[in-house]
Amino acid sequence: MHLEYQYGHEGTGEVIRYLDEPLAEFLEDMSMSGYLEDTAVIMMSDHGLHMHGMFYFLNLENVHTEVNLPGLFIHLP
Repeated sequence: MHLEYQYGHEGTGEVIRYLDEPLAEFLEDMSMSGYLEDTAVIMMSDHGLHMHGMFYFLNLENVHTEVNLPGLFIHLP
């Protein structure tokens, strides 16, 4: 199965939160059903948050790293 989402291209960080809960529920259901025992899950992104917004105004240390750092998360059975 291949799922693809295009949610993070807005400056407030609010839109992506609408994916968080359904995705967490999907993965929890997969785990509770035993499917993750023999299923590889790979999640990736092309980059971190890159839109100007409150994260830039706060000048947090990790913001500039996240702008250029792609995400890669792998669960292997």
